Amino acid sequence: MNFTRAVLLLAIASGAAVSLWRPKWLRTRWTEYWQGESAPVDLAVLRIVTFGCVLWMLPRPEIFLSQPRGLISLPFGWNWIGEHFPITAGWTTTSRMLVLVGSLFGLIGLCSRTAALVAFLGAFYGYGIFQIWGKPTHYHHLVWFLAMLAVAPAGDALSVDAWLARRRSPRSDPCEPTRTHGLPLRFVWLLIGIIYLFPGLWKLWSVGFTWCSADAMRDLIHARWDEIPFFTPLARIDRSDWLLWMGGILVVVFEVGFLFALFLPRLLPWFIAGGVVFHLTNFAILLIFFWAIPIFYLSMVPWGRLWTRLRRRPALVSTATSPPARSDEPSQISSEPPWRRRALLAVGTILVTCNSLAGGLRITSWPFACYPTFAYRASSTKLTLGLEVEFASAPPKVLDLRRYFGVLGADRWDRELHWLALEPNPATAEKRFRAIWLQVRSLDPELQVPVSRIHFFRWNRSTDPDQRSAPIANRTPCLSLVP
Repeated sequence: MNFTRAVLLLAIASGAAVSLWRPKWLRTRWTEYWQGESAPVDLAVLRIVTFGCVLWMLPRPEIFLSQPRGLISLPFGWNWIGEHFPITAGWTTTSRMLVLVGSLFGLIGLCSRTAALVAFLGAFYGYGIFQIWGKPTHYHHLVWFLAMLAVAPAGDALSVDAWLARRRSPRSDPCEPTRTHGLPLRFVWLLIGIIYLFPGLWKLWSVGFTWCSADAMRDLIHARWDEIPFFTPLARIDRSDWLLWMGGILVVVFEVGFLFALFLPRLLPWFIAGGVVFHLTNFAILLIFFWAIPIFYLSMVPWGRLWTRLRRRPALVSTATSPPARSDEPSQISSEPPWRRRALLAVGTILVTCNSLAGGLRITSWPFACYPTFAYRASSTKLTLGLEVEFASAPPKVLDLRRYFGVLGADRWDRELHWLALEPNPATAEKRFRAIWLQVRSLDPELQVPVSRIHFFRWNRSTDPDQRSAPIANRTPCLSLVP
């Protein structure tokens, strides 16, 4: 690991040296990126994809109304709100309606900026409530992009707003590129690059090049499979050392390189293709599918330029109207008051800065976060909780708590059990263990009888899928409670 850190520091030093040696080349790449133009239709695609994703993944915070509040685990920076975090029917219904109405209006492009702001306010709470149950759910980027759309002219094409504007000014061309429409897209692309960059860097910094080894990848895959015991992978990739090595190396190269490829247009298509393969492979092997990230690759396609080229094909000249000549006079569609551009710059800068800090410090909070890094060397065993129940008039029963995940989901529940097994504070442990018991009892009809005592214990289980049915062994008493 020390060798890897030395290599990373050497790479940073080399980058600094190159910037001094060829400052003009770097300045050119930087300027070309931020001064790049995009057509209004390109930004409209981002709007449609964002609101479509939010509607498809419409937050349902009401499912948590019945969860014991003792299971709440607030993210970094939110401990000040404590037990007062509002989880009521009124709050959940209001947030859901705000997201629904705002997203529907945003999807058709009616009052696009206002719709994005309304959806942002609802999503901030609706998706935020998913972050307080032990394992965060990474919907963060949807909230970031809604914030960007609230200050971007995303309704200038493929929208009701654009249709109304064309009635007043028929000269507007939705395929004419402008910097006004290019800037919000470039902030969004940079945020996608940040999502990938820091997990890749943390893998190298925390574990080193050994993270890519076959043994490390195998233990990581087994640990993931152990969180979702109902899942059967399409292929047992864990039995092929060379596939594990290749997969580990390609993952790190893709994650670290994606952001830099944004400034190298010839490389970007290759990384986009690699990203599609990366996410599909994660789904097939690990049941991890951040489809709400690669879908935004569509915003990187120059749709306006492609449509303009299609209209100019000779075969279409006789049946299509030639595009209007570009005038030096600014188009009505691209005119924006200065304060709106300043708002766009402010929101984009805040999002990029705060998420870069969260990534660099490896902080997962809300609404800023470092996305899952998997920057650890997984063990072949996992510490978790078990439960023995003493009945008033029946023999005691030992429970494997993994099957009582309820609405939290198998992986979130498994993570919660692991961290509770490590809880050092007795008072906190008792409070949270009682919440665990309430969850278990509500899901198991056999426990709806008089219970005299419950005994929690820690135990280490193997993550090897071939030993999944092994009985509970090596128990360590943890805490005994009277229900």
